[in-house]
Amino acid sequence: MGESAALRAKDYRALHQLIGDCRDLGADPIAWRLHLLERLCDFLHARVGIGGEVLGIDRGQFTPLSIVEYGWNSDAERRAMFEWLEHQASTGHRTGLLPTKLAPTDRGLTVARADLVDNRAWHNSPQYAEYLRRSQLDDLVVSFQRIKSAMGQFCCITLFRAPGEPHFGRRDTNFLRTLHRELAPMIGRQLAAANEPSALQLSPQRRQVLGCLLEGDGEKQVAARLGLTRQTVHQYVKAIYRHFRVSSRAELMARWIRHGRCRYQPQHPLQAPPSACFTHR
Repeated sequence: MGESAALRAKDYRALHQLIGDCRDLGADPIAWRLHLLERLCDFLHARVGIGGEVLGIDRGQFTPLSIVEYGWNSDAERRAMFEWLEHQASTGHRTGLLPTKLAPTDRGLTVARADLVDNRAWHNSPQYAEYLRRSQLDDLVVSFQRIKSAMGQFCCITLFRAPGEPHFGRRDTNFLRTLHRELAPMIGRQLAAANEPSALQLSPQRRQVLGCLLEGDGEKQVAARLGLTRQTVHQYVKAIYRHFRVSSRAELMARWIRHGRCRYQPQHPLQAPPSACFTHR
């Protein structure tokens, strides 16, 4: 008898916990995605997670609009993966083993690599030898869900396991599918979309100032709290307002409240992709 795809009680508990966590971080488009990938990698025993928004995947094209990543061991491994993604984007997914079968519908698509191509063909393929082997990655599961608030855009999540690890199973795929179907309708509403500004794109000191502002401090209090001059704080505040396209602290606060939460976690570092083709907008 094959592996069951049925989710268990602990799976549903993890699903609800992760959805709640993402909503808590929903005001920041990078923070909630980073947390999502980190927890997915932990729960599904993946080594690397890549997520973001793409355009045209339902038309056989592949235009990345944003990329967020988690789990790399080295820059060399990361570069090899992005060379593959750039190749896929430049060819419109017309080449290779996976692309021709990735055609999500309005219900989306979540599929494991083993459901698309057998092990021998996969490991003998040029894309595996030239890219994935150098990335120290092997099996994968990918999920696309349509973003209804943005015409033609899909949210994409791809998880990779290291060589020698078991393949993603039916239950792993079902977990990712169920979670993604719950999260995708929230993008642009409870969860900030990729085109919204992120606190993680600010310098560390400006993120500290932002945190103080969101806790209700005025510029004088921020200066005393962080040991900065009031003039420096004022310049930082002006830069923060420009970044978030607001003109007052009230508007800044409203941006967080609009997503239903006011939790702010500035600790995640921003990883900029190596190619301008893959940028946080």
